[in-house]
Amino acid sequence: MGTVPAISVLILGIVVPALAGYIEALAANAGTGFAVAEPQVAMFCGKLNMHVNIQTGRWEPDPSGTKSCVGTKEGVLQYCQEMYPELQITNVVEANQPIRIENWCKKEKKVCKGHAHIVVPYKCLVGEFVSDVLLVPEKCKFFHKERMDMCVSHQQWHGVAKEACAKSSMVLHSYGMLLPCGIDKFHGTEYV
Repeated sequence: MGTVPAISVLILGIVVPALAGYIEALAANAGTGFAVAEPQVAMFCGKLNMHVNIQTGRWEPDPSGTKSCVGTKEGVLQYCQEMYPELQITNVVEANQPIRIENWCKKEKKVCKGHAHIVVPYKCLVGEFVSDVLLVPEKCKFFHKERMDMCVSHQQWHGVAKEACAKSSMVLHSYGMLLPCGIDKFHGTEYV
């Protein structure tokens, strides 16, 4: 077994049990039925906030018909806690990729058809923090950077990872956060 496959097996040996623990915590916290999706929320100003129904995996509009466009990370965390009261939501992190969400509602409207927007949702983190599982494709390398003196946002760590790859004539494939230190703030990143 070569060095890269051995490292990949080692990483999977560490990460898979952690991910399994996260999924168990999510399922245990879900109460009624097994969760098929992770809790997420999305905002588009002027439209009702959206959240993932963790039993169906579908995006649904704010059930109160009034919540739109949360302005702070603290507000996003509070909104996650409101949408998923049965889960122990402890933090939020912006998703790595924008997604297309259909059927956004205008405030005070119950019928929401035909409006699609591309947004970057927030993942509502459940329980103790577990970093994302990063697969390391062939010919790719796994790296991580930790700075206990830096407590910065997801976007800033994305920039650090992208710049580190560019300096080594590589392209950033995927990344995740390490060591939370505030709401959507972290002490490090891991990347491929």
